[in-house]
Amino acid sequence: MARNEVQRGLGILADKDEWAVRLVPDVSTLAADRFHPWVWEPAAPLWAAEARQDAVLAAARTVNRRLQLTSSCMVGGEASSC
Repeated sequence: MARNEVQRGLGILADKDEWAVRLVPDVSTLAADRFHPWVWEPAAPLWAAEARQDAVLAAARTVNRRLQLTSSCMVGGEASSC
């Protein structure tokens, strides 16, 4: 009886590394250093401060503003000197 319990315990210990791998949440991860600078530069300080929602909002506002500036430089399908 005790021998079975010891073998069971050793089996559990042997599987411990596999448990760690399998119990990791199955979520997507993003590599922030691969984001476009327009996205990451305004978001980075807020993200570091764990203000996730504010970081996403700052990135969205920056991208939106830069796109507006870029599109306002287009006149009649040609780039003007903005």
